[in-house]
Amino acid sequence: MTTREAELKRSWMESFSCVVALYSILKVNSMSLRVKQAVYRADEVASEPIDFIIDVETKVKRAVGQVFYDILLRAVYNENLELLSETLREALGRTFLDYGLTPDGTYRRLYYNVKNDQIRSYLKGANNGRADTDNGPFAVETRGTSSTS
Repeated sequence: MTTREAELKRSWMESFSCVVALYSILKVNSMSLRVKQAVYRADEVASEPIDFIIDVETKVKRAVGQVFYDILLRAVYNENLELLSETLREALGRTFLDYGLTPDGTYRRLYYNVKNDQIRSYLKGANNGRADTDNGPFAVETRGTSSTS
């Protein structure tokens, strides 16, 4: 295997991982499955999560057929992508890259928004919904009580 072939395989696997990660996040979130009215901005329609889900499912079905499509859905649902062969993952990664479903493609805004939403929810959960942060053992007590009394 040449260096070029290894680089292509790596990019296909990375494309597969990115697309399936976003797909599984959107599939779990039932709010992303709502259909909204299209909004035109500068002769472009804003892409919605449902568009991405439909694109992924359509491209997978066309590229590898119904049997492997069902296997992919089962693997994503069970959160066990190791069920899929490396050859299948490479083929799907190549398909996703060719059709622009990767973070650098048509849905780059959607990737950005989902990533920001996840970071926000993580930070909100880490702070227990508070805006101020706790400095751990170096936190200053403000109530006037001491934990050593």
